[in-house]
Order: sequence, then structure tokens, then C-alpha cells
Amino acid sequence: MTTAKVLIVEDEVIVSTDLSRKLNKMGYVVTGCVRYGERALETARETAPDIVLMDVHLKGDMDGTEAAEQITAELDLPVIFMTAFSDEETIARAKKSSPYSYLTKPIRLEEMKINLEMTLYKVNAEKRLKDQELFFRTIADHTYDWETWVGAEGELIYTSPSCLRMTGYRKEQFEADPDLLYSIMEPADGLDPVPEFKAHRHDKSKKMVMEFSLKKADGSIIWVEHICQPVFSFEGRYLGRRASNRDITERKTAEKAREELIGELQQAMESIKTLNGLLPICSHCKKIRDDEGYWNQVETYVSKYTGAEFSHGLCPDCAREIYPKYFHDGGDQGKSEN
Repeated sequence: MTTAKVLIVEDEVIVSTDLSRKLNKMGYVVTGCVRYGERALETARETAPDIVLMDVHLKGDMDGTEAAEQITAELDLPVIFMTAFSDEETIARAKKSSPYSYLTKPIRLEEMKINLEMTLYKVNAEKRLKDQELFFRTIADHTYDWETWVGAEGELIYTSPSCLRMTGYRKEQFEADPDLLYSIMEPADGLDPVPEFKAHRHDKSKKMVMEFSLKKADGSIIWVEHICQPVFSFEGRYLGRRASNRDITERKTAEKAREELIGELQQAMESIKTLNGLLPICSHCKKIRDDEGYWNQVETYVSKYTGAEFSHGLCPDCAREIYPKYFHDGGDQGKSEN
């Protein structure tokens, strides 16, 4: 037995009383019986019904269609209209508030029962669908990376709002201009990434990974890692390609700095290695010729390629030769090798 709640909006007391009795017998909870459209919205707010049974023609300044529109707009409640009239004008007025069903008076019990059950089923199905849509929309719209879905014909089906953070362009701009992404792609190392990017958009067989640079709306350049793969329905029908785009500017900057550092180290190593090879040295003045053909003092050359520093002094042999009067037999302050 159902425990759904029903609000009756009917200006005929006898009719509303009869409906209330029948609904209670079927297991429904009647939250109220309202005679005027002005009171219908207020009562709906207070009692929170699951369904509203609404007479189209009500006494007072507000008829049933206007009351239904207000209830639907503010509370998103399903409305089933009741009327003794089935003319086109009445039906046209009723359609404006998007009712879930339409009952003609006198209302038959079995018909009302079926309509209530079908309305509750439809409401619950729509709620599940909305909950699922909210779940997946929350996942898609709140990813840090820029997510896209390109359809089987190359049309843009979805792009996540994170495109604004990455590129400076809003999702509505990408949706309105299919070529916007191509126009902000920047050539790198003399290569244009657009042809390769376009080519794999219709590839149904494999995953694609590529890196390219983009010019943001403010003119700055970022690097993007693009990873996409084909997606298919449960029946195997090709639906297009899903892609994730990640800002890898920091990584590319670090890689460039590392490559430059490695290059400097390699040059330094090559410079050091030259000291282990054959050095052209003058047999008379002992100067060394460098790679550019210049002759350098030994200490200048070694300092340039090793970073070593020199201090100058005299060995005992040179001291004796230069200053013989300060030396005598047995007075050497050091020894030298021959």
C-alpha cells in the first residue's frame, strides 16, 4: 500500500470530500483540501505533497492552470488536472503548466488510481535520472584537467568548465566555434600540431597521446598533454573520442632546464677530457696551444679547463741558480729530483 501524499485543490466541497475519502481508501495521505488557487501554493509549501490534484476551473482571481504553474515552478511538484470540460481551449490552457495527467469529471476511481500510480512512477524515474545526471555532471564539471568529448562526426559534444582556467576561454566559446582550439595551437620546433590532431579525431582503433603548446586568451603560452581514446555504446556503436587535457607547462620548463644543465655538464666534461689527451706544448717556453690556436701559459690553460688556482714560488734548484750567494754547501732548504 502506498503512503504517497496528495493535495486536493477543488472548489466544490462535495467533490473534494469524495476524492479525499477515495484516496484514503486507496492508501494515500491527503495533506489538505483547498478551494482557491491563491491558497494552493501556500498549502503546498506547508504540507509538501507528492502529487497535486488540481481543478482547472477554480473560484476566485486565480484559476487552476495559473496555480499549477506557480507550484511547478517553485516546488517542482507533479500536477494532475481535473475538469468537467474537455474542449481544446481548456486543454491548451492546461498544457502550459506541463501537467503529468488529465482527468475528466466525473472522475472514475479506477482511472484516478491508474493515473496516480503512473504519475508516481514517472516522478520517481525522473528523479533517478536527475540524480544520475547530477552525479555524472558533478564528476565531469569539477575535474581539474580539461575534459572533452568529440562526437563521431567531429562535433564537440562536451567540454568541461576547466577550459577557462587552462586557456582563458569559456566553454561556451569552444561550443560556439569548433575551430577555436585549432586557432590557438602553437607550432613547436617548427612543427604544426593541427594536422596530426585532426587526423586522430576519427580514429576508432587506438589511444592517442600528444603534446602541444597553446596560446591563452591573455597571450601567454602553455604546454598541454592531450590523451584521448575512442568510446563506444553498449551495442558497439562508435560515439567519438573522449579526451583529457593537462597543463604540463611546469614539467616542460623543468625538462628544458634539466636539458640545458646536462648540456653544460657535458661541455664541462668534454673540456676536462682534453687534459687527458695529447696537449700541444712548446718545448722551449712550455706554453700550451688551446683549441682556438692561441698559446697560453701552463697555469692559464689548466685554470681555464679545470678551475685550479696556482701559487708561485722557487724550487731549490732554481733558487740556487738565481741566487747563488745565498746558498752554500749543505744549506739547501729542499731537495729536487733530477
